[in-house]
Amino acid sequence: MPTLIPPVIRLMNHTAPDVNLSTVEGHFLSMLPALNDSRLDFIIARAWQPQEYPGSVQRKLYDERLLVVAGAAPSAGTQRRGALGQCHRLSLDHAA
Repeated sequence: MPTLIPPVIRLMNHTAPDVNLSTVEGHFLSMLPALNDSRLDFIIARAWQPQEYPGSVQRKLYDERLLVVAGAAPSAGTQRRGALGQCHRLSLDHAA
């Protein structure tokens, strides 16, 4: 998210200079009560498992690309044959 927020702030400052914009960082579920009682106007959040929340409207902003990042050496001196090389074959859609 850090790459999303600065351009949004710049856009808001340019298109709506009279709007008072502030940001609050936190976990979605911890911010939901503030949204429900109007202390927040909106939340920009990751939704790993989207679900409906009464009294709210949701819009998808973009698809997020997930990566596997590993060091060059196997961890803890062990070697799992082909494990990292097989990552391109993994699908989160089929993960249990």
